[in-house]
Amino acid sequence: MCTESEQKNAPSAAQGGMRSTQGTVGLFARGGGVMGPELLKKLNEVRRRVKYIQKDKEVKAGTRSYRVVTHDKVTAMVREHLTELGILLVPSVIDRKVTTVTSKTGSAVVMYEGTIMVRFVDVDSGQAEFMVLDAHAWDTGDKAPGKALSYAVKYAMLKMFSIETGENDEERVVEVDDVAPRISDEQFSEMWSFFERHPTVWRHPNEGMKAVAVKAGVQKVDELKADEFPKVMAYLKRKVLAAKAVKVETEGGVLTVDKETGEVLDGK
Repeated sequence: MCTESEQKNAPSAAQGGMRSTQGTVGLFARGGGVMGPELLKKLNEVRRRVKYIQKDKEVKAGTRSYRVVTHDKVTAMVREHLTELGILLVPSVIDRKVTTVTSKTGSAVVMYEGTIMVRFVDVDSGQAEFMVLDAHAWDTGDKAPGKALSYAVKYAMLKMFSIETGENDEERVVEVDDVAPRISDEQFSEMWSFFERHPTVWRHPNEGMKAVAVKAGVQKVDELKADEFPKVMAYLKRKVLAAKAVKVETEGGVLTVDKETGEVLDGK
């Protein structure tokens, strides 16, 4: 376990982690507390009593699936011993970040990233030990924070008490192609500026934004996926060229010319 100074200098848990469709939990970056022999003996007794927990749920990840042990199953196996020995498990969120991305079907998905402290407290002596974990979770509603908290608490118990589950997180590969980030603020600004530079095509940037949304089949432009941005800009540039182009007959044939600059765009 770490001293207070070591805790401050510890690397972020985000530097490493294990991924699942339920969420992810980073490597334990920091640990500490007012540790004493009373709490140590109790924690070791829990470790002695609970040795293995059977996986109880199948999780689908794209075209694959695998079985996991759930938060409820771990809690059910450990809670009785914690209560008997007088150990409280106290989780608290110390930092968080919420990001919204879009799935392939166009629905909004909330990704919650939380830094969570899980404390093990001896009710008799007041001694305590804690772990700080990074946990991530996705949800299409409002349950992502709860999922991340449950995931962090589950792993705190599994690691504190060295409980075997048969899971192989280190080698698990999960397909995450069904979720993609939306366009960034910079990309949105670039598109807005493009519309401003071509008022003869779009009278106002809002008009251009609505046209793009209709073309892409989304409600609002900020729902566009980031990887679609280059295609959208290429489409807009073609629209500008088409609006500015005029056909000019020459001895060599018909040329397409920019009516503002006179630049030859193509010829046939």
